[in-house]
Amino acid sequence: MRTRARVVASIVLAAAVALGTTSCNLFAPQATLKVYDPSDGVSATVGDIAVRNAIVFADGEDTGFLLATVINKGDSAHVVSIQVGSGEDRQEFTVTVDGGTTTTFSAGDEQRLELDPLGVEPGAVVPVFFTYGREEGDEAAVPVLDQDTFSEYATLTPSPAPSE
Repeated sequence: MRTRARVVASIVLAAAVALGTTSCNLFAPQATLKVYDPSDGVSATVGDIAVRNAIVFADGEDTGFLLATVINKGDSAHVVSIQVGSGEDRQEFTVTVDGGTTTTFSAGDEQRLELDPLGVEPGAVVPVFFTYGREEGDEAAVPVLDQDTFSEYATLTPSPAPSE
């Protein structure tokens, strides 16, 4: 009888220790479930379209470049409208993103999104509105950075044209 009681006590103790050491996730939120922007850029989501790491780089001459990765999670192509700024300074771009693809816009691409005039100083944020079709759009406050201040981004903007 004592042997049986010891076995039962051992099982209960082992279960209590296992539960006590592994039940943290019952009460604490899991950090891996929190969505965040791991870089200097920001994100937005509109229906099947996910915009990741949107950031504007100023070239120092009142021109900027919107860099972003646009992901189409759907099966069909979407024509995405990107409106940068507000009021009479607003600039609009339309880009087509095929279904199931990822398109990256950088300053060196042929299809770059050049903002001329930029209209804001580095260090500010500019409102960027993303939408397509009949989906309700999403606005992001996109940071404007200067490539001279952040040397790690120096390769992301085009080199100035050589003077004659």
